[in-house]
Amino acid sequence: MIKSQGPLSRLISINHGVDVSLAENKQSAIISLSKNDRHYVPNRDFVILFRDEMVNNPTGLIKVGAGGDQAISI
Repeated sequence: MIKSQGPLSRLISINHGVDVSLAENKQSAIISLSKNDRHYVPNRDFVILFRDEMVNNPTGLIKVGAGGDQAISI
């Protein structure tokens, strides 16, 4: 399952065929390997690429540890 802050606008797998079940609000999806993928070979990582409508709205996360150390993720 993928959950996103904004509506998902693109969801693909380069190495595998996938079936996608998108929620009504388009902010989450359930992904499974496609049963119709005749070229499936289980020798590659399962990688999902997705884009949501928040892609142009950068967000940040600031975390302060117990010792006062700070970490910032943008």
